[in-house]
Amino acid sequence: MGFGNWHYMREACHSIYGEMIKIDSPNFFLDLVLFLNNQSFEEEIYWIGANDEVTEGVWLWADHSTVQMGTPFWGTIDYYGITQKPNGGEKCDCAAIDKKSFYYFADYDCAAEDFSVICEYGLQGEI
Repeated sequence: MGFGNWHYMREACHSIYGEMIKIDSPNFFLDLVLFLNNQSFEEEIYWIGANDEVTEGVWLWADHSTVQMGTPFWGTIDYYGITQKPNGGEKCDCAAIDKKSFYYFADYDCAAEDFSVICEYGLQGEI
């Protein structure tokens, strides 16, 4: 599907009658990580359908349901102590998963980053 910013890639999903992936179950998250690890994809970072563009700190999926915060979905960083993501503040309003971070959710600048995307179709779990 190529690479683009969050909004461009969301439109790319819509253009093929899909939506950016919603990862709201630990079991589904594990299945997705196992699937990605078993593939030979060149891409390492993928946009997912979560953002907090409307209200800072209130993360929502495309269907307006709330994104579960903390473990097991969001990663941590350890610069000068452990910090739970999301931690990018007002500049980082869109979520992605990164192979180098074990596919934990992280927040990025929606417009500045060019990543690939995972789209889903129909019912949850169909990738």
